[in-house]
Amino acid sequence: MKEPIKIYKPPKNSRPAAVCSALLLAAGVVCALSAAFSGPLDMSGPVMYSYIVLAAALLLIAAELTFRFIVCGYVYVLDEDYITISRVAFKNVKCMCELELKQIRELRAGGASDPPGLPDTSGAALAGTAGREPRIKKRELQLAHGKLIRYMNYCQSLFPARTAAVVFTYDGAAAAFSFEPDDGFVETMRNLMRPGG
Repeated sequence: MKEPIKIYKPPKNSRPAAVCSALLLAAGVVCALSAAFSGPLDMSGPVMYSYIVLAAALLLIAAELTFRFIVCGYVYVLDEDYITISRVAFKNVKCMCELELKQIRELRAGGASDPPGLPDTSGAALAGTAGREPRIKKRELQLAHGKLIRYMNYCQSLFPARTAAVVFTYDGAAAAFSFEPDDGFVETMRNLMRPGG
């Protein structure tokens, strides 16, 4: 990998994930306690086992939310040929995506769309002035590019204020990922995507 041109780590807003995890944990504990004390409540075997399965599922989802949005973080690195997205958990760093910039079909940021050939660099795109929501929806990308064979979410927050999406070619078909860059990162990425940039 070449010398990075731009490195960005999105700010962590873990409060929504913490609230969701706490609610799921509480519901899982209530289900587990209901199953544990099912004898005095005169529950039949299948009802008790359904409470156990529900408790396990709720606790598993709470653990996944906690790990994904509270413990882990993302770092976006841009050099002149690649964008690399790494997940950081404690002291472990794992490369989640390394994409060559010339494979990118479209960069859509902050609700505005860039034409596939030459990206718009006006800067108004990230402000959400194009009349669309600041978060990019998978459905919007599928309407523009057809069925996506793969869609990854590399956002730092559970409910990000605004996102950007990159549509690229993967095994001859369209694939995409969403992430949370800042204005400078998107602007640098657009400049590097230009022919001769």
